[in-house]
Amino acid sequence: MDLSTHTHSRWVICSVAGEVDIFTAPAVREHLLAALDGPGRGILLDLSAVTFMDASGLRVLISIKREVEERQRTLCLLAPTPAIRRLLKAGGLSGHFCVKAGPVTAERTEPVLGAA
Repeated sequence: MDLSTHTHSRWVICSVAGEVDIFTAPAVREHLLAALDGPGRGILLDLSAVTFMDASGLRVLISIKREVEERQRTLCLLAPTPAIRRLLKAGGLSGHFCVKAGPVTAERTEPVLGAA
């Protein structure tokens, strides 16, 4: 699993690649919590390179979403794979997350997500 973070304008863009499971989920959670300490309106979480996610990964998304909301920020999932979309749907969470289908580059964050 690979994790990376880039700060751009008003957003922190976090990318996750590889498998998010019971063994890797704690590292993903810690990475995202650290990103929340950065500047900006919230986290854009690029999931386009995630090859597998189990319920542990789903729990991380839920806990980070709660933490983001407590800090009055935003979490948006970018380009989740069809498998992640199915996992969100099966968990009854499809409508609870901001989801953008296409990848969002740093240059495109504001036009895609709005400047407000």
